[in-house]
Amino acid sequence: MDSIQIEYREQVTHMVNFINTIFKEKVISIYLSGSVWSNEAILYHSDVDLFLVLTDYVDKEEIKKTFLKKLIEEYPFSPEPHISIYSLQQLKTDHFTRFIMEYNCGLMYGNNIAKDLNKVIDKTINPSEKAYFQRLQFAKDAYEALKNGKRNLPNLGLLPSDTYFAARKLIKYFIVIEGAYYLMKVGNFKSFNTDEVFNSLENLQIINQNEKNLYKFVLTNPQESKVTEMDALKIIKDKIGIFLSEK
Repeated sequence: MDSIQIEYREQVTHMVNFINTIFKEKVISIYLSGSVWSNEAILYHSDVDLFLVLTDYVDKEEIKKTFLKKLIEEYPFSPEPHISIYSLQQLKTDHFTRFIMEYNCGLMYGNNIAKDLNKVIDKTINPSEKAYFQRLQFAKDAYEALKNGKRNLPNLGLLPSDTYFAARKLIKYFIVIEGAYYLMKVGNFKSFNTDEVFNSLENLQIINQNEKNLYKFVLTNPQESKVTEMDALKIIKDKIGIFLSEK
């Protein structure tokens, strides 16, 4: 827990303990993802994202009814948490979720079941050129929806109404995440860590020092950066041809 932003440690600990109280021996693993895991969370705007792996499937509504409402009251600086629940059987067939759990999440409790399964399942996804092309259409669909003015992007959710926080979300996804997958394609991937992605892209001369500094400013202080949603669209347009190329 020490690696989590101090403002969120109590809430994450509370959530992990409560989940264990409810599901007891059914709990195999609990993973933390998103901005709280990457230490980029902003109070009153960033929520807690958890992946929960159980021996058997349980409807998420059971957690919502007994827990999430209370949690929001106790931790008003964080929007409603997101808890994605998978049974062990579901996880065995969901190769992409196992990939995300292993490479872009932190284990908060239990066994690292995603990593364990990835060692023995043939169709496991690894950070590679193959991973880049397997999700390329997903990324293209998201960008196409963005170009067409849609605010609810496929699998990315609704853009914030605040133009600066919308810019932050767009930079995070289309520059950091898509930049990371591009690095897989060219064999330079280290991790999804924002600084490592930016440094690798800079070394490849995909971005320059000024661009890197601007992106980091948007991610850490979106309102102070004054980068609007329209500004972010222009930034993305400049890089997306590289990140989403089939060559």
